Amino acid sequence: MYLYIETLKQRLDAINQLRVDRALAAMKPAFQRVYGLLPTLLHHHHPLMPGYLNGNVPHGICLYTPDESQQHYLNDLEDKWGSPFAKPVSGELPITGVYSMGSTSSIGQSCSSDLDIWVCHQSWLDNERA
Repeated sequence: MYLYIETLKQRLDAINQLRVDRALAAMKPAFQRVYGLLPTLLHHHHPLMPGYLNGNVPHGICLYTPDESQQHYLNDLEDKWGSPFAKPVSGELPITGVYSMGSTSSIGQSCSSDLDIWVCHQSWLDNERA
């Protein structure tokens, strides 16, 4: 039974990757870059990054590992900044998932489609920080 569940999870991951690949193929290069870097920006809230806000802003995605292009972006910023990024604190991080919703990778997606992104957070995150 365990092997069957693992096989189903692998199939689901493959289908999801196909959906992402199709979505990226329909996007312009700048849109692709934003889509690809969004998890990195939400995980490493830093003054050198677009979208940075002063204050106690929740950041850090549970189980996040940058892909090759995200790591390249981080390495470039570290070179510009002159030191490596601080690792987010260990333990439970406030963001539990980042999901692309709406027309992304569906038959309704076009080059003029927008991005509908859901950022899910821990229940303990208060209204002031969410």
